[in-house]
Amino acid sequence: MAVKTYLAIDQGAESGRGMLGKFDGNHLTIQQIYRYPNSMVKVHGHYYWDVLYLYREIKKTMSICAKQYTDHLDGLGIDNWAVDFGLLDKNGELLGFPYAYRDPKNNNMFEEGFRRMPRRKIYQITGIQFLPFNTSFQMLALRLMNSAALDSAAIFLFMADIFNYFLTGIKKAEFSVASGSQLYDNNKYQWSKDIFDSFEIPFTIAPEVIDPGTVIGELLNDVKDETGIKSAKIIAPLTHDTGSAIFAVPMVEKDWACCSSGTWSVMGSIEKRPIITEQSYLYNFTNEGGLNRSVRFLKNIMGLWLIQRLKRDWEKNGDCYSYDEITEMASKAKPFKAVINPDDMSFYNPINMSEAIINFCEKTGQEIPETKGEIARIALEGLALVYRRVFNMLSEIKGKSVKGLNIVGGGSKNRLLSQMTADCLQKPVVAGPVEATAIGNILVQAMADKAIANSKDCREVIGNSFDVDTFEPNLKQKKRWDETFEKFVDIATSSLLTQNLPQI
Repeated sequence: MAVKTYLAIDQGAESGRGMLGKFDGNHLTIQQIYRYPNSMVKVHGHYYWDVLYLYREIKKTMSICAKQYTDHLDGLGIDNWAVDFGLLDKNGELLGFPYAYRDPKNNNMFEEGFRRMPRRKIYQITGIQFLPFNTSFQMLALRLMNSAALDSAAIFLFMADIFNYFLTGIKKAEFSVASGSQLYDNNKYQWSKDIFDSFEIPFTIAPEVIDPGTVIGELLNDVKDETGIKSAKIIAPLTHDTGSAIFAVPMVEKDWACCSSGTWSVMGSIEKRPIITEQSYLYNFTNEGGLNRSVRFLKNIMGLWLIQRLKRDWEKNGDCYSYDEITEMASKAKPFKAVINPDDMSFYNPINMSEAIINFCEKTGQEIPETKGEIARIALEGLALVYRRVFNMLSEIKGKSVKGLNIVGGGSKNRLLSQMTADCLQKPVVAGPVEATAIGNILVQAMADKAIANSKDCREVIGNSFDVDTFEPNLKQKKRWDETFEKFVDIATSSLLTQNLPQI
């Protein structure tokens, strides 16, 4: 077959990039052609996404592609983080900048939400874990703010859907993100009018939901003229970046777990149907839609956000380190000096992450870290400990032992964390592929373009094209990790109870 060319726009909370994929029928090669920074913008105490800047960077990526690589694309797909959305009026105009999920307006929404509809009922309808920034609670926050934009809206679109609309003029929502909004009935595969009504959200603003792998449309002529791209089908991949990353997991055996590791870590398994049980409710697992109505049965973990914030905070003080340098400092630091729960809300969006970690250690009566390496190591050890707890929960819910963990995404590059995780779990850990999100995005495009027949063939392409690393557990570390895990469970349980959050 002729070589097919696809462009994946992968936008994360820290950065976005354009990844060009070339597929010859057997092998997929990818290369980054452009990268740009992203961050929340604070205005009068609220955090927003600069959606017009992000759109400009998407078009710049396309222009670079046209000038330096190719002006003909067999597909273009955008993936993004989930839950955040924009409101549009009847003329298709965006009503303000979308709020960022870390905005303080979303805090303390549980009490009001559960007063309007019992928590258990919401979970039975949606199967979605309870997080204060879920789309449902963000919408409720707007309602309580008497938002003029919500009252004026004709439709809402998730972030990737907004950019698809800008490129094509077509307003649709993709299933993998819609299903995770906690506004969608994952039993009936439709928006839940009961939740919309209970939260006083106009049901009329709910967009049509399309499946991943849907060809949305061709580029608008003015976008072609501006970017130099002469032809490109805009295809909805799994627009939730976690969905795209999990689609590229090589180890899909039923008894393995998977983890997409980045700003957030999201761990779980791939299932044929939602798992909505009393146990999954109590452990706060989520059921998000995948390709062919499959389910990503997952749980959110705070992730490498802690390391990202440490890096950023240190840079403000003139201490600039690469992620590799931070990992190297952590590797040389004293192990198990203190234990933190990365999911504690004190780490959600602190003014200073180092101070937040030190304060947590003081509050829990532990030894105080003294160096940057010790602080970073405590953060990484904390992540490995959360991984073990979620791994154990998954085994319990599924009623059988989970044999290993496949970590994909940018976090899989952190060899120290991968080895810590293998030692903590006492299970093998496969790390990679690193560029899982872009790979998953491109493979779904290729399926929509009929260049790949099915998901099974996609796994073969991944195996043919990308290397992974395997980390075996160090048996000599078992006792130390077991003792530390017992301490972590006590600390994590206490911290969650004081925050009135669902226990993990």
